[in-house]
Amino acid sequence: KDLSPSDAEDVGNISGGEASRQGIKSSRTDSTEIENLLK
Repeated sequence: KDLSPSDAEDVGNISGGEASRQGIKSSRTDSTEIENLLK
């Protein structure tokens, strides 16, 4: 099915979460999240 912009946003958030769990800094990662990871 066609993805709406909000669907694409959800997919981006999900893939960002997956990347974070794998220790990969996602380009979508919030700066405060990065700071927390570096603590």
